[in-house]
Amino acid sequence: MEDNIDQPNMDSRIKPPDVFLSYCSKNDNIANEIDLVFQKNGIMLRRDKREIVYMKSIKDFMNSINKSDFVVMIFSDEYLKSEGCMYEVNEVLNTHEFEKRIIPILLTNAKSIFDNKARVHYYDYWKTELGDAEKRLKEHSNIDHFKQMERLKDINNSLGKFFDKVIDIKMFSFEELKEQNYRPILKIFGIEERKLYDEVISISNIKNYEKQELAFEDFLSKYPDNKYGLFYRGYMANENKKFDKAKAYYEVFLDKYPRETGAHNNFAVLLERQFNESDNARKHHEIALRSEEHTS
Repeated sequence: MEDNIDQPNMDSRIKPPDVFLSYCSKNDNIANEIDLVFQKNGIMLRRDKREIVYMKSIKDFMNSINKSDFVVMIFSDEYLKSEGCMYEVNEVLNTHEFEKRIIPILLTNAKSIFDNKARVHYYDYWKTELGDAEKRLKEHSNIDHFKQMERLKDINNSLGKFFDKVIDIKMFSFEELKEQNYRPILKIFGIEERKLYDEVISISNIKNYEKQELAFEDFLSKYPDNKYGLFYRGYMANENKKFDKAKAYYEVFLDKYPRETGAHNNFAVLLERQFNESDNARKHHEIALRSEEHTS
């Protein structure tokens, strides 16, 4: 039977996500405001003006949208009429779980996308753009005009699918998000969870155990089911040789989170070393091993 205590390592589960910002340059002021909100909350958005340096490929950056965990899309009339923006839309449209990956922010001048008759305006716009490109290609047959025509064909062909997906997604307007201090978006990215984790780490660094325990009690009175607070409370009690408390704390934790491998392992070691409960310890070790096999 293994005797090693698992160090708390829960921060790997809440690492900052990779978030791509897709917007029209004509809405740069709004993009700047949203960018700043994310920076203040520890997330650096992947944005053209930061990542496309001199002599680097704009297309490569746009194609990298598929590698992001999420894509914040600032929907505006300008965005929906931008060839570059709609190219980015097409890049992510056919990826896995498109609806779960995009975070739409709606500007006032794009609210017409929810009206079937008003949406015709965009179909007509891109149909005209394609027609003009086809005329240019006939007059000037070259790779430049050919590639543009192909991009415009892709936009025209996918426009219906795009609207079908986005109008079914609950989205907030830019004004609504500002009124709520961007909480709906920040919640998606787990920013509140990371802040709570940081608070737990600060508590665990308190040298005086009595003060540390009081701090945990205060934290858990506000967030009674917080996984990090409950786990660290048991871990720190064990580290400070408060074994009866550690046993009780791990029992509370495992009652709420019965599949946590590290807690089962730590509880097993505690039961074996400090309480001579070999059978009970073996049971928790076996649960930990089965959980590891299931997740591997």
